[in-house]
Amino acid sequence: AEGFEARIVHGMLYASMFGAIVAKSIPGAVYVSQTLDFRRPVYVGDEVTAAVVVSQVRYGGRVLSFDTTCSNQRGQLVLSGTARVMLPRAVRPSGS
Repeated sequence: AEGFEARIVHGMLYASMFGAIVAKSIPGAVYVSQTLDFRRPVYVGDEVTAAVVVSQVRYGGRVLSFDTTCSNQRGQLVLSGTARVMLPRAVRPSGS
């Protein structure tokens, strides 16, 4: 891509890791929304690590909000955002 040091990776490719993390951690969860702020380019060959951290529990435990980040192999933040998912009834906290 013009204006970059080398070939870059499309941001949606590494942003898609968030949905995979949620699906593997909470089978049956429905991905409701996602915000994405692309902070730095990711170059072909970079190693990207994604993290998903619960930031809010709402509606009796039925809806979870997450802070989402991706960092490269140098520890630089390349993407940040938020995600919201709706939990299936079977995994909601008891008493909710």
